[in-house]
Amino acid sequence: MHIYLQNGKSDKSCKVTATITLRSSLGKKLDLSQTWKRIFKSNSGWGKKFVKWDDLINERNGYLNNDSLEIHVLLEVLPHEVLKCADCQKLCSTCSS
Repeated sequence: MHIYLQNGKSDKSCKVTATITLRSSLGKKLDLSQTWKRIFKSNSGWGKKFVKWDDLINERNGYLNNDSLEIHVLLEVLPHEVLKCADCQKLCSTCSS
């Protein structure tokens, strides 16, 4: 399973911290969580492989429950104007040196 985030409705760049958690019905010890930090240019997106299909459907992991997944997404979005160029100059081309 892949997770894809998109800055599709904004004409400005922003810094995003995203925490994605796939909940297990068998307890928190089996929850799968990843945190990503990215600079998004206007109308751009970014995706990443989150979990292998075999792990997702493996009953021992408890991710599928009654043909459903429970996914929690926590997003922190900062507009580009509040960032210091030193924070993002290697990640985006919006800043000029």
